[in-house]
Amino acid sequence: MKRIKNVIVVAILAIITATVFGCKKENEVNVVSNEQYLRKPIAVYDNNLGMITTLIDVEDLNTKFNESFFTNKNLDNRFITESVEVLDSVPRNKDVAGEIKITVLDTEEDCSYSIWCMKSFVVKDVKEQQVDYYLDEDVANGNYDFAFKEGDIFYVADFVGDSLSIYEVDSLEYACRPKFAFMCKSKNCKDHCTKGGEWYSSWCHRCILNNGVCEEMGLLSYVLSFL
Repeated sequence: MKRIKNVIVVAILAIITATVFGCKKENEVNVVSNEQYLRKPIAVYDNNLGMITTLIDVEDLNTKFNESFFTNKNLDNRFITESVEVLDSVPRNKDVAGEIKITVLDTEEDCSYSIWCMKSFVVKDVKEQQVDYYLDEDVANGNYDFAFKEGDIFYVADFVGDSLSIYEVDSLEYACRPKFAFMCKSKNCKDHCTKGGEWYSSWCHRCILNNGVCEEMGLLSYVLSFL
């Protein structure tokens, strides 16, 4: 087991940390457990417009991201969060999970990283005129785990407050996990990477430019490179 203390996992934690979304102490009902807990929507789908509006302040996210991760690391302004989106192929279907996608620019390597937080990272409340998207309660509280893979090896990252444990699991346990994270690196491509497949079967679409690369990036090696 690899135990990491007080580390923001570069782009991943920038999305899913509760402080990034600034959950409020309001008496709103949890659509999953019907308990009262601290939250506000991170995105809204308007039935009339047929589009999702993500309610995340990227500028504020960048500020918190740099304050949290880059302290004493001499990496100020190297990474810039370009966008955060909530994606959903069928917003009106409550059984179809939404996804959080974040795009991070690396100004030193002149590349970009696209990260998808999939399956139950997001819960949604389907209403008559709109669909509200919320961060999963466990994620908002900072106590959760998600699965990811590094080549042919499967891992689970387990967060408890500011402590992160990463451990290897077999393929069957990996496939049964309720949350998945996946990352692609884009270098010399016209656009950022796009993802094919879903959840544990996700893959990166190839770059259309001959000298460009869009490839899957293992989260574990990326995290350890910044310790």
